[in-house]
Amino acid sequence: PRILETSAQQETAPANSARTGSDAKSAQSASQGHETTQALIARLTSPLQDRALAAFRLGEQGDDATVRALINALKDKHWRVRDRAAEALYKLRDPRAVGALIKALDDPVWRVRFWAAKALGRLKAAEAVPRLIKAIYDEHPAVTEHAALTLADIKDPRGLVALTKALESAPASAGAGLSPRRRGVEVRNSAAGALGQWGGDEVVPALAKA
Repeated sequence: PRILETSAQQETAPANSARTGSDAKSAQSASQGHETTQALIARLTSPLQDRALAAFRLGEQGDDATVRALINALKDKHWRVRDRAAEALYKLRDPRAVGALIKALDDPVWRVRFWAAKALGRLKAAEAVPRLIKAIYDEHPAVTEHAALTLADIKDPRGLVALTKALESAPASAGAGLSPRRRGVEVRNSAAGALGQWGGDEVVPALAKA
């Protein structure tokens, strides 16, 4: 019996050793992951190329420190870093970023506004509705389209009123190198597409006028 007991112990020992080794590797990986996040955050104060890459890669992390760092990066002096930060926040879908993303809808660079609108759509942030309504008439068609689609995602009654109105009106200025007539077409098409995505009987009267 003692021989059998010894054999059993010998058979189970490698498994236990392997498990211990696996646990050690997991702990090491977790530690390295934490260090990687901190290293990326530190690179947000580096030269432009490093800052932009760090902001982009932080979109794969997602802890508290990451979200705070990306919110701060939305105020970076260079648009490329702000662009990457907004895209990363779109990926993370963290509600703590809503306020900063609403402010980013006023960014002078259209790509930042574009990602901010998309991120707010994923978050279904009702507090962003007033600013998104304004963004329907953004000077860039991509921002117009995604602001309208975001309103459809949120499904706030104020958004329905605004999209219906956008079907019947043209923007005050052309922007983005488009003629006022072409810009009006872009706004109306975006509104119609958003209402189609919204769905339901409540949008039928508006679409009937399109």
